[in-house]
Amino acid sequence: MRFTFVLALVIVVLTAFFSLQNAQTVRVAFFAWEREASLVLVLLVTFAAGVLAGWLATIPSVWRRSRTIGQFRREMRKSPPGSPGPH
Repeated sequence: MRFTFVLALVIVVLTAFFSLQNAQTVRVAFFAWEREASLVLVLLVTFAAGVLAGWLATIPSVWRRSRTIGQFRREMRKSPPGSPGPH
């Protein structure tokens, strides 16, 4: 628990330094859309979008794994006690 707290504190301090050193304004253009924002905000939003995209990409495999585990559990409930599991 203490290690986790120290690690979180280090990440917060590093993020604060990063934010202070990258406070300049940048122009972001995407097709017809154009905005000005601080560099650190653009980087953090981009990072968050990447994390979200990665998380969404794992959903199909998690669903597949969950369905397979459910099938195995149903098969285990059907088999009599003491018999070997499904092969």
